[in-house]
Amino acid sequence: MRILWPILIFALYAINNQSIAETYKFVGTTFTHILEKDSSGRNKGIGVELATKIMSNLGHDIEIQIYPWKRAQRMVKNGQADVLIGPYKTQKREEFFDFNTYHFYQDYMIFYSRVNETFTWNGELSALRKFNIGLMAGWVYGDKFDNYKSQLSTVTLYSFKSCFGMLLKKRIDLCALNQRNAQQYLSTNKERNKFKKIATPISSTKGFYGFSKQKDLQDLRRKFDQELKRLIDNKEVYKMNHRYGLTYESGITNKEN
Repeated sequence: MRILWPILIFALYAINNQSIAETYKFVGTTFTHILEKDSSGRNKGIGVELATKIMSNLGHDIEIQIYPWKRAQRMVKNGQADVLIGPYKTQKREEFFDFNTYHFYQDYMIFYSRVNETFTWNGELSALRKFNIGLMAGWVYGDKFDNYKSQLSTVTLYSFKSCFGMLLKKRIDLCALNQRNAQQYLSTNKERNKFKKIATPISSTKGFYGFSKQKDLQDLRRKFDQELKRLIDNKEVYKMNHRYGLTYESGITNKEN
């Protein structure tokens, strides 16, 4: 009987751990260096690497799936998925998503125009009223621009190909995109020399993980935050961003940062 006690204790420990460990569903869309497929069809990007590391450290598994952006957001809103990978934080989105405290990447939202246009911009939104602007479906461009865009002439588009194609056909005057994705797209586009980036950015935005408010994930988000902060403090998040060619400033003040 004495021999069986260690076995029984180990079995109870294993059962207890198994009941605690869970698999959570993370979803997002294809964003360069954040979430995308490699040549073998496997998920890659800092959003994948970081979420996998954090959840593994917390003793959980994750399932990551890629969908169109609006569908991915809707799934998390409705509780069909647990966490949205990489959304920018806005007041409107905070109604549906419980954002983690610390961002894990940052972007600049910028305009592109035809290369032969003389358009320059100083950041004044009222100066955009005479232009027709292509915006990506489901994207946010910072609260200031998003609150003003109803006063602008805009066209909702669903791909970079459509946005740059309409620019060439002069059906729109400007494409509003994030610099990271736009540079990646144009690097493989044979007509890339026909476009130019407008120097003044629309906004500087930061990407987070958005937890579903339809599910009981408050404790998970709190533990996720603690682990993410530890990885920020020890420079691991900075190093990850650097490996993907991204710029990262934590915004957390401590002795090391």
